[in-house]
Amino acid sequence: MGRIRKIGVALMLAGVMAVSFGTTLSAASKKPGGGGGGGPKDGSVCEYLTAVITYEYVTPTVLTYALSLYSYYGCEA
Repeated sequence: MGRIRKIGVALMLAGVMAVSFGTTLSAASKKPGGGGGGGPKDGSVCEYLTAVITYEYVTPTVLTYALSLYSYYGCEA
């Protein structure tokens, strides 16, 4: 029973992260001036990706994807 609970919590966490990550990316893709903010230049995407990368229990797959997006958005300064 404990394993099922752990798997359920892991699936729920993955779903929440996927939804919030998709929301962040869709908000970052909006053009400035249209109420969408400054995009990746304002640092919100970089901050989010930094939080994902430094998360203690991040899986290798998510870490690889987050690092590639970190590089794509030019967060390396």
